[in-house]
Amino acid sequence: MMLQQSFSRLAEAYGFIVEQHDFLETLAAGATFFALVVQLPIFLWGQKKRRKDEAVERAFNLLEQFDRGDLAKLRSDVVQVKRKHNLSTPGILGLLSSSEVSALREFMNYYELMAIQMQKGRVDRATFRLWWNNTLIKDWEDFRPLVQELRAKGSKALFVHWEREALLYQRKPKHS
Repeated sequence: MMLQQSFSRLAEAYGFIVEQHDFLETLAAGATFFALVVQLPIFLWGQKKRRKDEAVERAFNLLEQFDRGDLAKLRSDVVQVKRKHNLSTPGILGLLSSSEVSALREFMNYYELMAIQMQKGRVDRATFRLWWNNTLIKDWEDFRPLVQELRAKGSKALFVHWEREALLYQRKPKHS
């Protein structure tokens, strides 16, 4: 008897679910809509904010590298070369030693790497610009004749990303 009542109640419940099938589909569609319309934008905003925070962190890491270790020494070596030679002198490559050319190329490669990362959004341009705007422009102006000479002897694409960033920084003054 008890088993029969249980089956009877189970059959009633199943019948109720079948009767409410359209309601359940509507409810499921509503839940899906809610998940997409409300939750998806929240998720996407969170992802965008996370990527922005990571880009800012990478910008700070790059900026700090200029004051530490090998890059600090490299920057010091470059300052010494700039004091010793006027980089805008025509034929400057012939006047520099191979170690001086190597130091200058390594330094310029670092700027190129930073510029590429900013253009790809991997490094936050605004953060980098707040800390390094004038230095990037000044270094580009100092190195432009050397870059032009290197381009004349080799690839026209040398340091184009660094140049693009410097020109962008010159055209758009930073806002305080």
